[in-house]
Amino acid sequence: MKRHMTALFVVVLGGLLAWAGSAGAQPYLFRVPKAEVTVTIEPRGSALIHYKLTFQCSPGAHAIDIVDIGMPTEKHQAISAAVNGETLARSAIRKSSMVRNGYEIHLESHTIQPGERGVFEFTGRSHGMVWQDTIRKEMASFRFTPTWFGDQYIQGKTQLTLRYKLPPGSYTDPDRMIVWHKSTPQFQLKGVLEGENVPSVAWSRTIRMTGPHLFGVSFPKAFVKNVRSMSVWQLFYRWFTSDPDRQMWSGFFILVALTALFFTATRGTGWTLYLILLVGSIFGMVASPGFHLCLYPVLLIGGGFLIWWCRLKKEHYISASISRAGGRVHSSLSAVEAAVLLDMPVNRILTMLIFEFARRDFVEITDSDPLKLKVRAVRDLKRKNTWHVDKRARQVTRYENSFLTVFADHPGEPVHTLELEGCFKRLIEDVSTKLEGCDISATRKYCRFKVEQAWKKVREEADFEVRTRYAEKNQGWLMNDERAGEKWAQLETSEGYYYRPSWYYHDYDGPYVPAGRAAPAGAPVAASGPIDSGPAFRDIVDSIAGRFEGLGSTMESLPINKTNAIDLSALDKFTGEMLEAMAESGSSSGGGGFSGGCACACAGCACACACAGGGR
Repeated sequence: MKRHMTALFVVVLGGLLAWAGSAGAQPYLFRVPKAEVTVTIEPRGSALIHYKLTFQCSPGAHAIDIVDIGMPTEKHQAISAAVNGETLARSAIRKSSMVRNGYEIHLESHTIQPGERGVFEFTGRSHGMVWQDTIRKEMASFRFTPTWFGDQYIQGKTQLTLRYKLPPGSYTDPDRMIVWHKSTPQFQLKGVLEGENVPSVAWSRTIRMTGPHLFGVSFPKAFVKNVRSMSVWQLFYRWFTSDPDRQMWSGFFILVALTALFFTATRGTGWTLYLILLVGSIFGMVASPGFHLCLYPVLLIGGGFLIWWCRLKKEHYISASISRAGGRVHSSLSAVEAAVLLDMPVNRILTMLIFEFARRDFVEITDSDPLKLKVRAVRDLKRKNTWHVDKRARQVTRYENSFLTVFADHPGEPVHTLELEGCFKRLIEDVSTKLEGCDISATRKYCRFKVEQAWKKVREEADFEVRTRYAEKNQGWLMNDERAGEKWAQLETSEGYYYRPSWYYHDYDGPYVPAGRAAPAGAPVAASGPIDSGPAFRDIVDSIAGRFEGLGSTMESLPINKTNAIDLSALDKFTGEMLEAMAESGSSSGGGGFSGGCACACAGCACACACAGGGR
């Protein structure tokens, strides 16, 4: 019997201890069905804040034994606190350990138990609450948000009644002298209440007390002293620092802009310096919101300088010194010569030139990867700049003769491996000679006009064969449009028109062989009408021009169309060598409850906000 009683005692004791432990571990959970907040704006610029909050502690939750109340300014004082009308001892009001700027009130014997309801009151004063209105000089501004609680602790909604008692004064025209802030809710009551001698404004709303709810009013500045002023910069700074998410997204944008700006200026060099700047920027933005904001003008100035530098250092094929204002417009440039004048990239000009040679039967494209040519024309050794095609003598320009000579002297070699720098120099010299005494700006406009007219003709021509013949003859002018690929794609999409050049002999799904020319062995001869086999013209352009992408960088002596960049590759090399040396040196010497905070988000004029508080 004694053993049974002992066992029963142990079981009961264990159950009590387990219950006590589980009860102690219960989280705070409560409702605030009603909240009445009265704020008296005092003539000296301070505000007397009185809270009357009805708490309903949820069944099974932790008892409400402490209430945290946030204060809107750094300088403040607690006056009194009460529960159910009974005043608490002054020692029950202490500096909050959970809220950065506020008080914790210990309810002690007035703790609100689970399932019970209690009315909590607190009165405090915050100094420096009245600010200069940023819209009207003669007005003062007052903004305030009641304290709030963590979302995990509060249930349901709250019926909030908030009243501002304005400072004493002669309010002869209340409609003009008492105004609400358009960025905050409008008053639901404005006037002098019975038994009082100062006007009030009030709001009544149903809210969730889990975040700030800002209410603002402006009144004559003459009725208060110690009106605080705030510059636009201070106002923006306060708005910016009030929201961590805002700072995070701003920082992300700055890092993306910094990356784009840096590598645009350095053309992909200077990784070491970039990493230093990146880490320094991140550290600075985390440590100082002021440093964070100062990065915006730095990026703006840097971006403006980069644009200026690019325009200043942009090199053209044709020197501006040969232009004569008011001179004649040169109207007989070829498409290739116009490409030089329009500063088209080197790879585009070479592609255009090869296509023109192929169209005129001077060369044949034998392979596209890598691009190889077979020169079909035979050089005339007796007559200058003369080549024979199908036993017919044809005159070519000086620069065309130089290109054809290089192609003929290196049969079967990939085009991108040939020494073409001298050819391009001769091309640029020939165009420059033609343009001497001309108005270059006007000639460029004329060339662009011819490009537009060529595209207009291609778009408007309805007959397939006529359109194809025109595109074949004017392929160079069509390629002089920077959006040529996009325009060909539009024709393919809207009209189903695919221009396939007749001179393209590379074996691509079966070559197209024009009438009058023998087909390669085993190659099908295309029927008349639309060509269904072979690549579209824009695909050929992209394929071949893409293989010459790096051609311009190998011709350093040419004034090619590029922008000078800040070359930091030497820094990368030095840093890499230094790190490698350090690594080698190292290897050779080897060896063995809840928290709250004050967040005031204000727009417009200055504001004062209460911080989050809550029952615990």
